[in-house]
Amino acid sequence: MADKIILPELLRVLMPEGPVAEVKLETYLASVVGTEMSPSAPIEALKVQAVASRTYVASAHRHPEANADVCTTAHCQRWRRIDPIVAPEVFRAVSETWGIIAAHDGKLIDAYYFEHCDGKTRNAEDVLTTSLPYLRSVECPCGFVGMRGHGLGLCQRGVIVMARRGATFEQILRHYYRGVVIQRATHSEPPQSAPKPTEMPAKISPRKKTAPVEKKPTAPKIETPAPRAETPTPLPDFLVPPPALDDSTRALMKELERLKQLTQDSLREATADSTIAPTPREEPVQPAPKISPPIILPVEPTPAPADAAPVLPRVEHVEAARTETPSQVARRVVIDHLPGARLIAGSLPRADIAIVIEDVDGDKQVVFSGSAPAYGTGGFEIPVQADGRYFVSMGSHSFEVHVSGDTVFIHAQNLEIQNS
Repeated sequence: MADKIILPELLRVLMPEGPVAEVKLETYLASVVGTEMSPSAPIEALKVQAVASRTYVASAHRHPEANADVCTTAHCQRWRRIDPIVAPEVFRAVSETWGIIAAHDGKLIDAYYFEHCDGKTRNAEDVLTTSLPYLRSVECPCGFVGMRGHGLGLCQRGVIVMARRGATFEQILRHYYRGVVIQRATHSEPPQSAPKPTEMPAKISPRKKTAPVEKKPTAPKIETPAPRAETPTPLPDFLVPPPALDDSTRALMKELERLKQLTQDSLREATADSTIAPTPREEPVQPAPKISPPIILPVEPTPAPADAAPVLPRVEHVEAARTETPSQVARRVVIDHLPGARLIAGSLPRADIAIVIEDVDGDKQVVFSGSAPAYGTGGFEIPVQADGRYFVSMGSHSFEVHVSGDTVFIHAQNLEIQNS
């Protein structure tokens, strides 16, 4: 039987300002998961990131010059403090994978991961100087045609897609890390004090014999035998429950659950981007009774002031817009949040489609599909200056997206779009 894998209880983290701080492993992981992957990602994707990051850092000693294990930058793993109130699913993912790691031949693997690939990951020998049996090239459903990262191990975009399709975190890990064992490791603990020796009873002097005393007969006493103690069958390592939380962690999780209930409606709105239904942004009109509202309806043009900014015409193909309801369009559009720069990007069916990005103040930017071929023939990307709501218009369709320090990616390869 292979030796158990022991995880460190504390990590030495080299902070940006220079000092080294000791941080509990699981506390460190929550901030890594929420930084390396968007907190709005599916829960199974967040669990994958938690296991990969835990496996990676458990054997990392990348800053011996500073007597530190890891730093807070992309050189090791990106890390910034995450508030459990605004990212409860991140803390849930870490808690539900407490101590779980990926191993091969009884040892922790080199759990490499990167942002996205071009449809397949790479073999270890294609990037490193050695070959590793668990880092083999596999097909990836990320939807990109360009590589961002080294290509080894987990493709974070592919992880999100697999999670949305219903894969569990164990299935995703075994897909990207070939032949690994997903198991629960043991956290190192301080030595406990030795048990006190059992006290021996005092020596009993023999009793003197005395004449028997006649006793009156009594009814026999019926004693119920005590149930025999059975030795419980030990659970396998993977099913052993995590150690009890300390008081501060337990209080934090209790408060988190309370706040989660209070903010349920807000969280539902914040995570609704994955199923955003297109919303028309035209002047309000009176809808016909008992008919699903069209994406965009024609309105009477309003004369614009002389100094007004030019606005792209929107509705030439009104009949095409009337044939689809918002729910029909939404089924062919997926909006994801990916780690990376603050961008709005996407992949459309073809090039030369005008995309208008408008913020809540009415300021507009225009970009054309095909200008970012790394995302495919109809790929595009455009940086945005601040977090918040943005309205994206392409042809006769409009979408509302929320940017929160990440890349919002719009998949619409199957959507019919005509230039407006």
